[in-house]
Amino acid sequence: MTAERKKIAVLLASYNGEKYIAQQIESILNQDVSVPLHLFIRDDGSTDNTVSIIKVIATHDDRITLIQSENIGGVASFFSLLKMAHELPEEYEYFSLSDQDDVWDLDKLKIAVDMLEANDPQIPTLYGSSTRPVDQDLKPIEYKKKKFKPFDFYNTIIQIKMPGHTHVMNRALLDLVYDADPSMIYGHDAFIVNAAKICGCLIFDDQAHASYRQHEGNQLGTSKGGKVKWIRARLDRIKKGGGKLYAQQIEYIVERFGERLTSEQQKEIDQFLRSRKSWWKRLHYILYTKLYRQDSFDTFAFKMMYLFGGYNTK
Repeated sequence: MTAERKKIAVLLASYNGEKYIAQQIESILNQDVSVPLHLFIRDDGSTDNTVSIIKVIATHDDRITLIQSENIGGVASFFSLLKMAHELPEEYEYFSLSDQDDVWDLDKLKIAVDMLEANDPQIPTLYGSSTRPVDQDLKPIEYKKKKFKPFDFYNTIIQIKMPGHTHVMNRALLDLVYDADPSMIYGHDAFIVNAAKICGCLIFDDQAHASYRQHEGNQLGTSKGGKVKWIRARLDRIKKGGGKLYAQQIEYIVERFGERLTSEQQKEIDQFLRSRKSWWKRLHYILYTKLYRQDSFDTFAFKMMYLFGGYNTK
């Protein structure tokens, strides 16, 4: 395959995004990237003017393909796009995920493709980056940028710091994840990150190349409002069963890719799964676990959530 033939497919899942989607589509189509791109949008049964807006833009740019379908939820919608992408011609070598309400820097895809080009295409590889939180009017939200700890398995299995809207993967990774069962997955980005970490390669860029819009419609946003708001948000997710769903996802990741784990990784996950049976076992586990989150407070919160049964699936 020659470099000239390679293409990138941008996969955007839309749902009732009339307020911001035109701006995001414009930022995608204006990308200064070295390979041709095509934007595939799957609309998840929008009831507002989202589809009409997309159709108007598409009349002026043939790089847009709109897929209108029934409402199945965000995670399933992305995996529907991944299945579709898997059937695209082989010249589509790179696949980028997109939310409907962000705005990309003009060089976002170029930087990702350049980094992926430097790696063996036979190795499942994911590029991801930091993100720039902004308010609904694209005004920067102040936050303290922290130095990241290594993104090894013991971190990525319980925390994702490479959000889905920064993801660009090669075809080798797409081949590993496209046929996953969405009902077993809490976050499509977490599943994809762990597939790459376990089976291939993660490329992390600590520079932000997209504005991540924070507004009331966000399902999962960045932490804002300090630790109190962060704790309230996590407690709300626990009440809604978020921890149980995440634990289900961990079980599914092990089911899919467990044979690729090292003996030490397998031992850690076995202990994570088995120790949930009793309070005393959970207490012993959190004292010795290798699992960690990027922030020490977050790691403490994870351990407390585990101790009090937040990751129990039964």
